[in-house]
Amino acid sequence: TLTIGKASATNPTLTAYNKAYDGSSHTIGVSGGSGGTIKYSTDKTNWSTEKPTYKDYTNGAKTIYVKVFGDSNHNDTDIISSTVTISKATGYVTLGATSGTSTYGTTSKTFTVTGSHGGTLSVSDDNATATASISGSTVTISNLGSLNAGTVVKVTVKAAESTNYKAASQTYTLTIGKASATNPTLTAYN
Repeated sequence: TLTIGKASATNPTLTAYNKAYDGSSHTIGVSGGSGGTIKYSTDKTNWSTEKPTYKDYTNGAKTIYVKVFGDSNHNDTDIISSTVTISKATGYVTLGATSGTSTYGTTSKTFTVTGSHGGTLSVSDDNATATASISGSTVTISNLGSLNAGTVVKVTVKAAESTNYKAASQTYTLTIGKASATNPTLTAYN
């Protein structure tokens, strides 16, 4: 009597995913494998033919377990695994301009934030007299009237760290320029 026994199923080749957040869903790479149905799990208990995917920052590696469940002629394979790691993307702040001038005596100056990726925007400046504030995409530098010509005010616009982006900042440099002197009124003698 000859009994034909089951052959061993063959596990696929796995490729880990390790990149920064890009707004798309990602999973491990899988190629090959034979002798049954490839299934995936995140806990080694619940198995599915659908690969788990991750989109947001994973705060470390997420392990995906893989196993070939053998068909009538093949035994199951041992469990293998690979990982998905999504790091935070680099945030950015884009300004309409990174420098400008304001004439001596002018009380305020505005500039715009044209784009950003990250969390809530905030502003700060390096001058004890000037005050920077933001409303929507407009940054206003106030209390400039008493600053002397030649004074430089640096305003930093910061996007806070968020779920998927690192913190980022951009600096706007304002220079106070000289105002025009005013000629006196002259009266002819005749």
